[in-house]
Amino acid sequence: MPAGETKIAVTLAQPWTDVAPLRLWLASDFLVCSADPWQLGPAETLAALGPFVLAPDTGGRPDGADLAQSGYPFFTGTVRYRGEVFVPTGGVALALELQEVRGAAARVTWDGRDFGWTWGPRWAAPLEGRIEQGSHLLEVELYTTSFNLFGPPHHVLGDPPLVTTSHYTGQRDFAQPRDRELLLVPETHVLPTGLAPAVTILWEAQDVH
Repeated sequence: MPAGETKIAVTLAQPWTDVAPLRLWLASDFLVCSADPWQLGPAETLAALGPFVLAPDTGGRPDGADLAQSGYPFFTGTVRYRGEVFVPTGGVALALELQEVRGAAARVTWDGRDFGWTWGPRWAAPLEGRIEQGSHLLEVELYTTSFNLFGPPHHVLGDPPLVTTSHYTGQRDFAQPRDRELLLVPETHVLPTGLAPAVTILWEAQDVH
């Protein structure tokens, strides 16, 4: 998307009479930035008032540990990480634990060998076998979260444990909290997503960081 202001007009073929608000999705190569800084929200979410501005994606490298605040707050899908891990002393490994993971699931590949998917709270892959001293290639395929695309983005609880259509419309039903006067808030909520560049290898005799 070229730098500058781009306006998009939407014309409905017929009047919108549904109770739910009209929602649109844009798909292209751009960053989404909030004029209001992201703050900690309810249920471990990030919250921002906006407004949200589209910025050109210049192809720079985002902060892999914090994709939401790097311009990808509504991204849902797979992010691939690749790096070298230096092992100072070889030995027989039991598992590899990923650190500070924010996502739904992660697939771990070590020196080209696929060790399958893992998830929280431990985020451990069964890295069994002998590992020699030296540099090794670690690849992680992180699946983020569908919440950042589908929401509900404005619910007072942030990421509610149970979601119904009322969480988008603000109507009260069995799934809504009874102790809250407002069910929808102006802030937009997303879940943090990303992967920190740190791992722990669990050895047969001891842990090596």
